Amino acid sequence: MRKTSEFLILMPAPNLVSALLFWYDANGRDLPWRGHPDPYAVLISEIMLQQTTVPAVIPRFEQWIKDFPTIEILASEEPETVLLKWEGLGYYSRARNLHAAAGEIVSGYGGRIPEDPVLLKKLPGIGEYTAAAVASIAYRVRAAALDANNLRVWSRLLAASDRKRIVRVFSRVIPRDRPGDFNQALMDLGSMVCTPKNPDCPACPLNKWCRAFLSGRVSQFPEKRMRPATKQIEAAIAIILKDREVLVQKRPKGGLMADLWEFPGGKIKKSGKWKVEGGREKLSELPEEAVVREVREETGLRVQVCENLGVFDHSYTRFRVKLHVFVCKRKTGRLHNPSARWVTLKELEGLAMPSVNRRIVKKLEERLATECDD
Repeated sequence: MRKTSEFLILMPAPNLVSALLFWYDANGRDLPWRGHPDPYAVLISEIMLQQTTVPAVIPRFEQWIKDFPTIEILASEEPETVLLKWEGLGYYSRARNLHAAAGEIVSGYGGRIPEDPVLLKKLPGIGEYTAAAVASIAYRVRAAALDANNLRVWSRLLAASDRKRIVRVFSRVIPRDRPGDFNQALMDLGSMVCTPKNPDCPACPLNKWCRAFLSGRVSQFPEKRMRPATKQIEAAIAIILKDREVLVQKRPKGGLMADLWEFPGGKIKKSGKWKVEGGREKLSELPEEAVVREVREETGLRVQVCENLGVFDHSYTRFRVKLHVFVCKRKTGRLHNPSARWVTLKELEGLAMPSVNRRIVKKLEERLATECDD
């Protein structure tokens, strides 16, 4: 039965390919990286597009190419500079991996990005999809790039959710003369027509081959997967002022937002027992208490809360953070965190920080509590 289904979809493959490419030539998105024949531009766009929307990527891609026009220039930059230029795109491990991959390409391949998907996958941060996309688009290698859009299109065409089967069919259908355009055409079709909700099936150039459409089961494909519940986190952070300077610290290597600069602070304790100053035991913690405790534990400094700067919400893939931000002044204690340093607000502009911290700095500049200065 499986072979029959694959045979049915493969029989009209030349017509399916022609219909899709004809649609793409007339309707494909005008994206800045598609005007670059340079494989480097293709690589940058594909890394940026991992878990980031096209509208968000377009201006950042254009600026990146201005800042780092070649892979040699990117490889020669300091890691912190690369992180700073990546700021706002999120998932900072992509920037670290991209910088590391650039170094390997320069040192191991003479600055030429490999065209073999097998070699591409050996580079930091490049997986199955990105390797196939770069190879097919930049070098016309016949490689099937299966992203979320392409997976949805193929799942509906075959009325199936078996990824291995989809890859098998996709790999046999992809044309030899325009593999990169075929991959991008599927991406655009999935983004513009074969959308997750309310797909425009009558306008789809592939509807005559789409088994899900012909059987009235488009909404059933691809099969929905249960997503893990989003975790809610509350934290308190301190803007500690001293002579018009503010204390920041660098996050440790490895883990979330590694090597980025942040303000000291941490999670608010919601359960369990612990002692507060004076030896009293508590079962829950106020944000003002949390920020004093966290600063003492992280930096060795004892601070006094002067002003509530506000609450800032920030979302990640699997959790949401509510940040209670307080302007504080130093009372006693010696700074024992080697990764911490005092900087001016102007100097903050040159440090790579999580995007929510930029919002906090902007608010601080608007409402700077001068009475908290030493």
